Amino acid sequence: MNNIDSTAREMRISTDITWFFDLPKLSVIIIAWSFLSLVTYLSATANLADYYYDQTIRPYQEISGGTLLGNTTTDEQRFLSLSNPLGGTALTGEGIPIGFDFIFAGTTFDRLGINANGWISLGKSSASPSVNMSSNDYFNPLSSVPDIGDFVARIAGFAQNLQAQTGASLRMETLGTSPNRITVIQWKKYRIANTNGSDFNFQIRLYEGTNQIRIAYGSFAFTGNNRLVQVGLRAAPSTTASNYQLRESISGSDLAWLNTTSGLVPTATIRFREGTVPIDGQIFAFSPNLPSLMPAPISNLSITQTIDSLIFQWDASANAESYHIYSTDDPYGVEWELEAVINDTSWITPLLDHNIFYRVHSFYLGQ
Repeated sequence: MNNIDSTAREMRISTDITWFFDLPKLSVIIIAWSFLSLVTYLSATANLADYYYDQTIRPYQEISGGTLLGNTTTDEQRFLSLSNPLGGTALTGEGIPIGFDFIFAGTTFDRLGINANGWISLGKSSASPSVNMSSNDYFNPLSSVPDIGDFVARIAGFAQNLQAQTGASLRMETLGTSPNRITVIQWKKYRIANTNGSDFNFQIRLYEGTNQIRIAYGSFAFTGNNRLVQVGLRAAPSTTASNYQLRESISGSDLAWLNTTSGLVPTATIRFREGTVPIDGQIFAFSPNLPSLMPAPISNLSITQTIDSLIFQWDASANAESYHIYSTDDPYGVEWELEAVINDTSWITPLLDHNIFYRVHSFYLGQ
């Protein structure tokens, strides 16, 4: 379930208009549409809990250029220098250039290190060593970090005990031109170590200027038992964790990755198993400021009832790239489940034999 009310980490602040409908099989359905209101943010906020978070679904954009790191036998390696593309066991090094200055938790970084287990650490060329990837748990890198100052800064896209396999690759590429470059770190066809039937595709994307972080998921296949994965951000201080933003879900449903919540502790994880994996094209976005454009609310909403379904239709909203549809059994509560993220202006859902309440949010993530 998602908490639609505004919280420190969920920042979905809405203005709602409510319509009531009297349908033969459902006595009342509430349909509400909303849009994100403007909130004042510092572009270089030092508190990750204040980062704006949201998600959407877009076609996964695989990269094929840049620098290839590791090989099909990569397992536990850390990549801390372009002069050693196969990686190694060192914890510190000169780092790999990000390609631009990137502000994270109020600190400017220009280097990074990559851990094959699905996460990166940020560093500075002005420091020696430039990057420090020390961790008390390399499969849960956000949970417990040694006292290494600003070098605590790290981002987990899908942190677990990962390894390469036949057809797998790990690469980094900087796209675009200044001042709108994007640095992409991509894991292709990685798997849980020493398992069969795993095929994970995901990226960590860093955006110049906006300092936004996106974690993009491609196709996922997994046939094993329940696992836990860390996804999110962590920054200094390290000894008493207080500066982080993680996603969390203990659900085993097929909608679990659409309905993650803010992790309240740095050990928070997302459960995954067969059928409970990221949706192809799903993006988690973390930003120190709101998007430059706000989507307008939907208009001309209509509902058509068939024998076994409801059909929602509305006019396209200005600046909206997608629409998020939520449902609940209790419209006066705060728990709403995200049912779908769609790019179209219509949606069909089965007709149920009890009251259900829906919201349709217009959404804009930014370029």
